[in-house]
Amino acid sequence: MTTRIVLWSLALVLVLLAGWRFGRSYRQIRSILRALPAVGALAVSLYRDQRVPRRAKITLSALVVYLASPVDVIPDFLPLLGYLDDVLVVAVVLDGLVNQIDQAIVADHWKGDSQELEAVQAAARRLSAVVPRGLKRRIFGLAEEEPESGQPH
Repeated sequence: MTTRIVLWSLALVLVLLAGWRFGRSYRQIRSILRALPAVGALAVSLYRDQRVPRRAKITLSALVVYLASPVDVIPDFLPLLGYLDDVLVVAVVLDGLVNQIDQAIVADHWKGDSQELEAVQAAARRLSAVVPRGLKRRIFGLAEEEPESGQPH
């Protein structure tokens, strides 16, 4: 129960920060807020889908563990700054879920309005822009597989 509250609180902070940082209109922010339950359902559905790379599922599991853990890169007791690492991690994982995984798979599992999905994708993309795209693709198991040792490079 506590993890769920933390996740929803961070998602709300993420949405409000995206709106403030990137000049989103009230209508766009409201659209993202309405999409939050669909984002949660999407994460669960993608976790269960066999087509989703195993690394993406491991990353999603790691997010839940990280958010539930009392140990943070930036301690949460610091006003506002304490949640920055959490917001960035949520943004990167959300970006991976809605932008890095095959769009056909995401569309199969999306239960909300398509405009809400587009708003969520845009907010996640902008907030996680500080993380290189190649790293995000590697985290989610979408980068080219490295050759095994013993094979020519």
